[in-house]
This record gives sequence, structure tokens and C-alpha cells, in this order.
Amino acid sequence: PNGLTINSVTGEISGTPTVLSASTVYTITATNSGGSDTTTITLSVNDTPPGTFSYSPVDMDLTLNQAMTPNTVSPGGGAVISWEIEPDVPTGLNFESSNGTIWGTPTVLQTSPITYTIWANNSGGSSSTTVTITINDVAPGSFTYNPVDMDLTLNQAMTPNTVSPGGGAVISWEIEPDVPTGLNFESSNGTIWGTPTVLQTSPITYTIWANNSGGSSSTTVTITINDEVPTLSYPSSPYTIVRGYDMTDITPTVGGGTVLTWEISPSLPSGLSFTSGVISGKPFANQSTVTYTVYANNSGGSGSATFDLTINEPTPN
Repeated sequence: PNGLTINSVTGEISGTPTVLSASTVYTITATNSGGSDTTTITLSVNDTPPGTFSYSPVDMDLTLNQAMTPNTVSPGGGAVISWEIEPDVPTGLNFESSNGTIWGTPTVLQTSPITYTIWANNSGGSSSTTVTITINDVAPGSFTYNPVDMDLTLNQAMTPNTVSPGGGAVISWEIEPDVPTGLNFESSNGTIWGTPTVLQTSPITYTIWANNSGGSSSTTVTITINDEVPTLSYPSSPYTIVRGYDMTDITPTVGGGTVLTWEISPSLPSGLSFTSGVISGKPFANQSTVTYTVYANNSGGSGSATFDLTINEPTPN
């Protein structure tokens, strides 16, 4: 082959081959005045083996259904005739056997990295390197609850508060801090539901995360739990009492949530008292019929009831 010579006196073959040559049989003839004799040799000229090479990046973190930037390589050493990879790249990706490029759009998740070995080959041999491929989902998109500010009532079942985030499929949901006793947070879909059994009269902010292999997104809600609004009623009115005589207590029937404060409007006449909704005492002055409104209050609101009260002059002896 080009670059090699045979010495016509000694038969020595020497030189630097400058072309590739497949395995070929050569016949060499030695001649003198007595005649000739022959032998054969087999000679091939192989390329310089491929040199070391690497990809950038070596650790390929890809996103499901998003085209990757092609990952190319330029090995040193001899010209590469073929490229190989083991195992096969994930569905949606391609390995170009003519130049070693990895490219495409992954269509399957591969949340744990897998190592791939790539070989660059020519007639002189092979060299190899490795890469890892991880394919994560698209991170969850933004999401909100409706309502964001959840005003609930003690011991009353709430309407489940659900959410449908965009982006990639959510693998898990988290909330911080834990929801109040009686409520539930569904870690499979983010729903908040249940029947609160404790008061929480000041709103508390809760952070909710939607997670998958591609990352997380979050939002916040507030939860307030008020008592049931009190209910109350008085025995049938009007009430007629006598000036200067102890009256029979007027006592309400109370239901609903616990009453925290009581109010009455207008103020009772002198000699009468108002304690926890009960009217009692000895009136000191006459009064024509007056309508009184009583309010029973707690964190849930106010319940009210009315009654009419008349204070008459004592009957003459």
C-alpha cells in the first residue's frame, strides 16, 4: 500500500502506510541466477483507534414531551466508522449511528438515572464513554382553591375544596401545617374536606404543594372555624310586672353555639338586671309597654329574640 516499500536487495518491507487497506495477500519472489522462490504474506493497514471522547452534559436531565438540545461529540484519534449505544435510548429519543448524536423528544418518564455506554469504532479498535439519562415530568403548574379563605362552622360539614392544577401530572400533595382536627387533607388529590371539631377563630394560613419528578408548585389558603350562631327564644310575651315587687325571672331557651357575650337594647329600667340573658329584679318605676331585643353573640355571629315588658302601678289596698 501507499507509503510502504520493499527493498529489492534485502526483501525488507518498511515505511509509513498512508492509506487504509483491507487484509490482502502479497506474493514475494526472491530471484538469483539459480532461479526463483516465492512466499506470501498477509498485510492490512488499519486506522488509528478512536481517541477518548465525552458528551456535554454527561448527565442528561430531560423533561417529558419537551425536545432536548442535541448532545453531540467530536472524538479524537482515527476517523469513526460506526457508533453504538447500550442499552437503547428511551422512547422518543434517537441515537445517530453515523455520528453519535443523541437527540429527540422523550415520551416516557425515567425518573431514576440510567447509565448508557457509547462506543466509537473503526478498523483500529474502539473507545467508549458513558452518559446518564433522567426524564422527569413537566413540573406542576399554578393552581388555586375556591374559596381561598375558608370560613367554616364548628361541627358542620364543609363543602369539599378541590383543585385541578395544570402542568405535569401531580404525584403527591403536601400541606403545612396540618389541618385542624376534624378536617382532612387528601394527599392523592389535594382536596380539603371534613367536619371541624375545634374552634379556630383567627385565620391560619396553610401552604399546599403539588409535586412530581419535575418539581413543585404551591399556593396558600386560610382556614377560620367559628362557632355555630346561637339561637334563643323567650316564653311568650308580653310580660306585665308590678312596681315595687320582685318579678319572676324571665329566662331564655338557648341553642346553637356557646354564647360568649349578651346584650340587651334598650337598657332595662331601674331595679331590673340582665345577666346571661335572664331578666330579674324589682322594678322601681312604672313603664308603659317597651319592646326589648336581646342578642346572644359568639365568633359565628349573633342570635336575637324580642319580648315586650310593661311595669304597672301596684293595685291599691
